[in-house]
Amino acid sequence: MVINSGEKIDLSALLAGEILCLPFEFRLKDFSPGKGYVDIEPIGDVIIDGRIINNEGYIRLEAVLTMHYRTACARCAVELERTLHVPVERVIATQAQVEGAEDADDYLILEGEALDLAPLATEEVYLGLPMRELCSEDCRGLCPKCGKNLNEGPCSCPEREPDPRLAILSKWSEKYNND
Repeated sequence: MVINSGEKIDLSALLAGEILCLPFEFRLKDFSPGKGYVDIEPIGDVIIDGRIINNEGYIRLEAVLTMHYRTACARCAVELERTLHVPVERVIATQAQVEGAEDADDYLILEGEALDLAPLATEEVYLGLPMRELCSEDCRGLCPKCGKNLNEGPCSCPEREPDPRLAILSKWSEKYNND
């Protein structure tokens, strides 16, 4: 069963005991990460592929969230394409079942006999995205002076810039060493 964003999964057959397992594929279309993630550009839909299982009234969701995206290396700014895979396991309950529970945020709450996966997909993307992406663990980054990508080879900038506070000493040294 394929469900698109804006649609909800109908769990009436599962809740009535007519079926014990409901496979699904949820597609969150046009996902935009927001201001805090300006360097992340999703490619296609965010997909949650999994199943909902009813085990004698204990209902749980088991799935994997997948998102393909473009970003840039945090050190050298090379464009990267990555895929985020996040395993998702949640217990599904009614609002009455979790009323007053301290861990109510750990449950997916049913709306009647339907389940909206858009908030779950959004939450799991934000929790699953790495703080920063690197093209490789040994990325050398950019030269702070000229901006050359140091992964492509060294730049022509001097290895070490003299401390401007000590410039007077170099003038003094040149004067007395040349005499």
